[in-house]
Amino acid sequence: MKKLIISLTIAMILCVVFALGVSAKTVYLEEIPAELKFANDTATHFIVIEEGKYFNLNGTQIKTLNEGNITADLDAAGIDASLIGTKYLTRFNFPAKIGDVNVTEVYFETVKGSDTYFANKAGYIQLAPTTKPTGNMNQKSGQVRCFDFGENNTVTTTIPGYLCNGASKLKLVKNFPQNATVVEGCAFGQCNYAVFEGLDVSKFTSIGNHAFVNCHSQFSGELYINAKTIGEKAFDNCLANVTKLTFGPNVTSIAYHAFTVLLSELKANKPADVQIRTIEFQCKLSNATISSGAFYFTAGTARSSYANLEKVLLTHIDDEKAMTNTSVITNFTKDGADIAFGNTTYTLSTVHDYTNAKIAYNSFLENGGYVCVNCEAYATNTELKPIFVCEGYSVPTTGEFSITVRFRVNKTALENYENATGCQIEYGLVASPSTKNAPLNEEGNVTDNSVVQAP
Repeated sequence: MKKLIISLTIAMILCVVFALGVSAKTVYLEEIPAELKFANDTATHFIVIEEGKYFNLNGTQIKTLNEGNITADLDAAGIDASLIGTKYLTRFNFPAKIGDVNVTEVYFETVKGSDTYFANKAGYIQLAPTTKPTGNMNQKSGQVRCFDFGENNTVTTTIPGYLCNGASKLKLVKNFPQNATVVEGCAFGQCNYAVFEGLDVSKFTSIGNHAFVNCHSQFSGELYINAKTIGEKAFDNCLANVTKLTFGPNVTSIAYHAFTVLLSELKANKPADVQIRTIEFQCKLSNATISSGAFYFTAGTARSSYANLEKVLLTHIDDEKAMTNTSVITNFTKDGADIAFGNTTYTLSTVHDYTNAKIAYNSFLENGGYVCVNCEAYATNTELKPIFVCEGYSVPTTGEFSITVRFRVNKTALENYENATGCQIEYGLVASPSTKNAPLNEEGNVTDNSVVQAP
């Protein structure tokens, strides 16, 4: 009898172990990393919510939270839900698949409607790499510390407007989608402390109004932007620590306040002065619409001067060719827009390279010059004399149809050109009957035997 009892006991233990092994995961606590916390932060743990049963589908879209299932499992786990938003924040690891359904998107417009578990309660958002965010968390993201698009997210091509707008405690944006080309308005507005892992602004073709306004912590060093349109306040209060700002050849529109800075408004990484030293326009300015208040303005609300600005470079080939020693930026802007930077001591210049300059002539009958190897612009004050000089022509006074034209050869200019270019210029005398319209063809050869040519 004793052996039987022991056997039954062992069997019961095995059953319990087996039952624990196959049971589904439920909600659980995870300590908040120090790097996602603030001084005097009351939140200590995330409540991790990741099972499919906690989400409601609309087709392949996660539409809302299943609050009943979340509440039941919080009670079962002994987690006090009344402390969510103070001691606890929720972490949503949105699944890639629920049952047999592959989740394609999370619609935050309705997910954020949960006042109990999401609205200003969510501290961490993690998407599966195969899902994309739609809708937004506008004004409901006040406790979000991290937004993770999912490693190698390839399906997100547009960052929706107002996605994280107002996420004033957002510290980290992970796995920024490399296929994203459009950032809609207010996508990351007011994210003062956010650092974006993998963000490459140069890939964007369109940047909406207020897209990164007041993202004080992200941008520094060199910033290259090649979006066709850059909206109002797109990078307002973002560039205090940027040292070089470059606009690529695709830029056609820069709106009001797009790159202004007001140092007194910065909440993080605040320098003594705006650090920008160089601004380069690779786009053709006369084809771009740029607001007079895009960088700095004196009317209305004051903005900080680009006090350290040393030079503005115009590197589009047409702008470089038109540059003179007396040029000002207004000369190159569309409709003569008065672009201001708050510092009038900077120099307007190009990046001509005359170190290995070559000699060039548009016509051997006109002045030539030394030409930039980058853009074929002529160097100033390096004018070269024409190789051939027309000394006039004569016609008979008898009324006979005949004309003689005389040219003088500048042998010094000819030798300099041939030595510099390695090209030999052939010249000579040509005569033809008056009935001949063109004695020479385009290759410089006589057109028929009636033409006399002498080298």
